Amino acid sequence: MKEIFIKTQKTARVFSENSENKEVEEVVIALHGYAQLASFFIKKFSFLKETNTAVYAPEGLSKFYWQGMGGRVVASWMTKEDRANEIIDQQFYLNSILDQIIIAHPKAKITVLGFSQGSATACRWISKMNHNIHRLIIWAGDIPEDALTSKQLLSTPIKIVLGDNDEFISSETAEKRMRTYMKSGFDIKRINYEGGHKIYPEILEKLF
Repeated sequence: MKEIFIKTQKTARVFSENSENKEVEEVVIALHGYAQLASFFIKKFSFLKETNTAVYAPEGLSKFYWQGMGGRVVASWMTKEDRANEIIDQQFYLNSILDQIIIAHPKAKITVLGFSQGSATACRWISKMNHNIHRLIIWAGDIPEDALTSKQLLSTPIKIVLGDNDEFISSETAEKRMRTYMKSGFDIKRINYEGGHKIYPEILEKLF
C-alpha cells in the first residue's frame, strides 16, 4: 500500500471581539481545548469587550460529532494519526492569522492563551514562529516534549495556570512537569487555583 499526501484548500473559522478597534494595546489569541468550538470559547473573554484589548479565537481544523453520528459538533486541533502533517497544517493556519493581526494591530502586544489541547498547539506554534510575542499563558495544559528545546519558546515569558483538582493533571504530574520546565531553562510563573479542568472567570480576569 502506498500513502499519498495532497495539499488542499480548507476554510477555517476565526471569531473575534474588538478586532475593529485599530488602537488596541494588546491582542489575545485564544486557542480552545479538545472538543470545544471557538464561538463558545471566545465568550470567556467577554470581560475584555470594553477594554483596549482585542481577542481572536481560531477554531481547530478538525470538526466532529461529540456523540455518535449527530448532535453537538465540536473541534480538535490534532490527533495521533498523521501527526506531523497536522502540526504543519495548524502552524500554517495560525501563522496566516498572525500575519493579518500584525497588519491590523501593528503596535499591539501579542498574548497567546492555550487551554488544554490548545496549550500544546500554542507551544508548538510559538516554537516555530518568527515573531516575538509578549507572553504565553498555558491553562490546564503542558509544554510538549518536541517543543522543550525551542529557543523561541525558551525566550517567551510563560504563565502556567493549574487547578488543584484537575482530573487530567494530577499534582504529581504537575510537579514533575514543572521540574522539567525549570531544568530546560524556561521563564515560567506558576499560578494555582482551586478547581478542575476548566477556565474560571475570576482567575482569567486577574491575568489581564
